[in-house]
Amino acid sequence: MIYKINSKGLLVYADDNPIGKTELTKIIYAAAKSLADIQLKEMLEYPSTIVMESVSREIISNDAAIILKDKKDKFFSEIMQFKKQHEGLYPATLYNQFFSYWSETNSIGKMMKKEKERFFEIGKRLATFWKRVSEKDRQKMWFQESQSLPGIKSDLFSVPL
Repeated sequence: MIYKINSKGLLVYADDNPIGKTELTKIIYAAAKSLADIQLKEMLEYPSTIVMESVSREIISNDAAIILKDKKDKFFSEIMQFKKQHEGLYPATLYNQFFSYWSETNSIGKMMKKEKERFFEIGKRLATFWKRVSEKDRQKMWFQESQSLPGIKSDLFSVPL
C-alpha cells in the first residue's frame, strides 16, 4: 500500500481515500516495528556504542566511589581534629562507633548519613551520642581505654568494636 499526507495533514491512501482506525493502527504498529528493527540492526552492526555506554556508567560509578571516599576521609579528619582539641573527653571506642554510624551510606552509596542532616556539629552530635550510651557500656569503654599500652597513644580505630 502507498500512503500520503493530504492537504489537511491526514494520512490517506495514495488515491485520497481515508484510512480507517484499524488500518491506521496497523500502519503505526508496522512503522514502530520497522524502527525497532532498524535500531536493533544498528546495535548489532555497531556494538561499540553499547560498550561505551556501559563503560561510561562504570566510570561514573567509580567517580562516585572516589568522591564518597574523599568525603569519608574529610569527616574522619574532622573527628580526629575534634579528638585532639578535646583530649580525654571521650574514649577512642566512642569515636570509632560515632564515625561508623554517621559515615554509613545510603542504598545508592553516594551519600553519608551525616550529609542527610540539615545541621551537623561534631561536638554536639558526639555529646548526644555519648548520652545515649548506657552507664555499663561507658564504664566498659573507659576500662578498654585505660588498658591500652602505656606510652602508646591510642588513636581513632585503635580499639576494636
